Amino acid sequence: MNGQYPRFKNSYFYEELTEHFLLTTAELEFVRSCRGNANRQGIAILLKGLEYLGYFPESLQQVPPSIRSFVGKQLGLLTDLTNQYPWESSTRERHLAQIREVTGWRSMTSQDKQELEQWLRQEGSLSAPSGERLLDCASQRLFQLRLELPAEAELQRLVNAALNGYFYDLYEQMTAQLPLKVQTQLDELLVVPPDGVISPFESLKADAANPGVNNLEREISKLKTLRALCARSEFLPRRSVPFPGRCFRCSSAEPGMRKRARCVSIRRASATL
Repeated sequence: MNGQYPRFKNSYFYEELTEHFLLTTAELEFVRSCRGNANRQGIAILLKGLEYLGYFPESLQQVPPSIRSFVGKQLGLLTDLTNQYPWESSTRERHLAQIREVTGWRSMTSQDKQELEQWLRQEGSLSAPSGERLLDCASQRLFQLRLELPAEAELQRLVNAALNGYFYDLYEQMTAQLPLKVQTQLDELLVVPPDGVISPFESLKADAANPGVNNLEREISKLKTLRALCARSEFLPRRSVPFPGRCFRCSSAEPGMRKRARCVSIRRASATL
């Protein structure tokens, strides 16, 4: 996986077909219990498609011809019969139920989605604190639990919610360790003076100007302001976590006025970055 929703590739090498779409002896026995060659090929493709994608393909025509041909040859078919499979019928629903029964896969419930989001927020995000990596993490988790992946938009929603929750929890942990004096100082950094146009925080973020005595004094003043707060390590959570670069990107790119509009914990924690 590469941070994208699982899909079929346009083409496959023979080794890949053998690795992912070779029917086992038990699977062949299960498939051959169906009547009719079109039904056998259809249920076999649905079975291997579920194991490969983590969900059933939306149609048999969505499956690349190389896969359909590879599966058909294992069943002794000389031609592709997938266009004869009764897709819009109770036969397909019965086949899906049979596949779920023999493989142990099942569709997700609302409770499953809540538990996945919570797991991603508390566990998955620690090792995958980005949208792409967390999407991979979510897919791998569902494969392990044999839960069918929801639609792409729904899975992305769960991942985004979990990632936002993870960063919120991280901000809360950081803020909880800030002394009251430091919290007050951080709030003051975000306030634009009556005679100014930007906040002290914006000034601290500004890049150094051209070499010169005055500019050097300004940079020294910035360092003194930062040292007056406290060491950055004191702001981090006590437990060891990989600190996400997204926090630094957000804090450096976000205007001070927007920071003040956010909740207190996020505002103070992000200002420390």
